[in-house]
Amino acid sequence: MLKETYTIAEVSDIIKESHSLLRFWEQRFDFLNPKKKSSGDRIYSIKDLELIKKIHFLVKKRGYTLDGADRFLKKFKYLNVEKTLIDLKEMKTFFQDILSKNS
Repeated sequence: MLKETYTIAEVSDIIKESHSLLRFWEQRFDFLNPKKKSSGDRIYSIKDLELIKKIHFLVKKRGYTLDGADRFLKKFKYLNVEKTLIDLKEMKTFFQDILSKNS
């Protein structure tokens, strides 16, 4: 179930990484800015969580350096990859239908 906000412990559990790594990424990636309570505890939004998942994927799964992941995310920050993939699949089906009708 999606929540609106997450604690650092919850985010840490989701991506299976340490709290200190999350704090380090917050310093390293200037576009990652979770809000903080008056007590200093971090509050991660859904947007923050999705960004952390992207950083995690690029660095831990794809082997990007931190600089590489930073450049990639800044270059494609307005690209909605999931929507683009859905659009491409719909276009593929559309063109396959046309080709099958013309065969």
